[in-house]
Amino acid sequence: MPASLSMDSPEVSASCQALGWPSLRPLQRRVLEPLLEGHDVLAVLPTSAGKSALYQIPALVRPGLVLVVSPLIALMTDQVQRLRSLGVAAAALHSHASVSEKRSIFESMAAGSLKLLYCSPERLAGMDPSVLAKVPLQLFAIDEAHCISEWGHDFRPAYLKLGHSLRRVADQRKVQVLALTATAASDVVEEIASVLRLSEPAARIVTSPDRDNLFYGVVGRDVDLLRMVGKADQMVGLPCLVYGSTRRSVEIAAEELRRSNFRAAHYHADMPPSERSETQARFIGGD
Repeated sequence: MPASLSMDSPEVSASCQALGWPSLRPLQRRVLEPLLEGHDVLAVLPTSAGKSALYQIPALVRPGLVLVVSPLIALMTDQVQRLRSLGVAAAALHSHASVSEKRSIFESMAAGSLKLLYCSPERLAGMDPSVLAKVPLQLFAIDEAHCISEWGHDFRPAYLKLGHSLRRVADQRKVQVLALTATAASDVVEEIASVLRLSEPAARIVTSPDRDNLFYGVVGRDVDLLRMVGKADQMVGLPCLVYGSTRRSVEIAAEELRRSNFRAAHYHADMPPSERSETQARFIGGD
């Protein structure tokens, strides 16, 4: 188990600066404090609360590898690109990684030069256990931890299997576990804690999903999409996200918006990897 580290230590302050954050937010401090003291942590934080800082800062201030389990290839790619641009040794292991990329990742892991490895649950489940046995691990960070729940709409069977295998490794090698999600009712929180068997005394930080800068509402499909997006564009002039319940529905929405001269594109799992990557890059770049 890594040595305890104060939240107000120079190392934590320097890591914030290195990652481009002037200071930590109150919710980030609430989670990092018990984590840096050596406890397992389960945190339910609202979207955009800055969850990535909760495993990126430990990666910079303590020795060893932080292994981040994530179901989202787009998120992994985005974060790895940003970290590398800041000079942080990070990599992502998922189904889109080429053979040469995977070989390079394993070589970096063996050499101890990686600080953060993002991995899909399926890729991690299929990894040779001897690979992890040779790596100095300090933290397992399980992002989108609600995917563990068999009752959730985002259930991923690989998450359920990983719960047991990661806990076994964590127990044997004194590796901490950090579970993060923005979506978990009380029964799902209990299920996450049960599957991961968090070491006591584990910290649980459960907050409201409410955010002052967001308005939540539900509308039917017959509501004028063009009027809604146009109003948002006039108010803030920033890119918009339109969620649909099916892949076809987002294609139709994008077509409708393009016909009205909005720069719109669809994004879903049926698209070729190259097209998804290009669309993501255009969105992040503001195009």
